[in-house]
Amino acid sequence: MSDRGRRTLPVSLVMTVRNEAGSLPGLLRSVLDGSAQPAEVVIVDGGSSDGTQEIARLYAGKLPLRLIESPGANISEGRNLAIRSAKREVVAVTDAGVRLDPHWLERLVAPLLNGGEGTLPRPSVAGGFFVADPHGAFETAMGATVLPAESDIGRRRVGDVHLPAVEPLCCIQERGVGRSGRLPGVARLL
Repeated sequence: MSDRGRRTLPVSLVMTVRNEAGSLPGLLRSVLDGSAQPAEVVIVDGGSSDGTQEIARLYAGKLPLRLIESPGANISEGRNLAIRSAKREVVAVTDAGVRLDPHWLERLVAPLLNGGEGTLPRPSVAGGFFVADPHGAFETAMGATVLPAESDIGRRRVGDVHLPAVEPLCCIQERGVGRSGRLPGVARLL
């Protein structure tokens, strides 16, 4: 259990940020307010100059948070560094600029932590999506044009992988499954 009385899941939550001082508090607050907490939060900062790192440090007393500074890292490089740095077998990935549904983490990792449905084997990857948390006209337009609407999301299972009907914007992967020949050991989210 976390110190807030919520269940702590054996999951690393990772994200990469750069100049997200305006959105990071909302995202980290949504993690704190979640129905379950990750065992660790890994944030890779790609060289922020707006106070993002200081905000992350403020939340380190409230969340099991590690900040990794990697100036110049783009979102793919930062995400891969965060995944490599994660200490848990199950890794959940999200982006700054969103607020998570209170049950997002718990529901996202359930197929991996609880096993497969019925006689199906436990999946190695599960996917989800998020709704934009826009701050301004540009972000509102981007959210409306780039992200799927909730009604556009369906659920399907391909082999041992749970996927939404559109490309997953958040995904998790169990490390080590590459040894079984199913998936590489670390997600390469490019």
